Amino acid sequence: MTMNLLFGVNFVLGIIVLFLVYYLEIKDFNRTGARKFKIYTFIPFEVNRFKRDRKDTYLYPALHVLGSILLLVPMLVFALDVQNKGGEVIVSYTLFTIMTLAFLAYNILTFIKLSNYTLHMVFTTLFVGLTLLLEILYIFFFSNDQFMYGNGILTKGVQISTFVVSIILIIFEFALMLNPKYKNWFKMVKVDAETYNRPKYCYLAILEWGTLLNLILSYIPIGIVMFCR
Repeated sequence: MTMNLLFGVNFVLGIIVLFLVYYLEIKDFNRTGARKFKIYTFIPFEVNRFKRDRKDTYLYPALHVLGSILLLVPMLVFALDVQNKGGEVIVSYTLFTIMTLAFLAYNILTFIKLSNYTLHMVFTTLFVGLTLLLEILYIFFFSNDQFMYGNGILTKGVQISTFVVSIILIIFEFALMLNPKYKNWFKMVKVDAETYNRPKYCYLAILEWGTLLNLILSYIPIGIVMFCR
């Protein structure tokens, strides 16, 4: 199996597994919860159906871990491909390490309750920061003529493509981070004299889900380098 095929197969399988686990969790959430799931209302922790007193729910974290590992394999394949072709291994393994830490931070985040506000925000910050760092490094490395891949530098077309895609991803992440309404993400809407409810648009939920989407989209620059060099 060629490196490119190994890269593509594992990426697709990883996406399928994550889609499956969220489909199962959201379906279970909608069956037992008072409110239907909305991606802009509920944070990832709230759809985590893992319960210590239910053995069947061990399936969910297992699928999360499996999906994350499958999505990390393409980054490892990229690093090995660079190494095999005499490229800059420090760069490629640095990217792999940051991607690994980002997925680790996200998986831990899905188990931290909002009642543990400080710890939850620490891992949210780590997750967002690592994702943003990864995309910044794409610009630094993949648009640089000194980044050696195999027997020659990246072509100008690949350099320009990775630069443009990375800039778009960074703008998207900053848009998620710098929304002025984040300071009111925890604000509750008054329903009656004694009842409060979360607003329809919870900006912490948008930040966490949006950053996960951005992390997955960050495979695009790596894919461009792998398939179009």
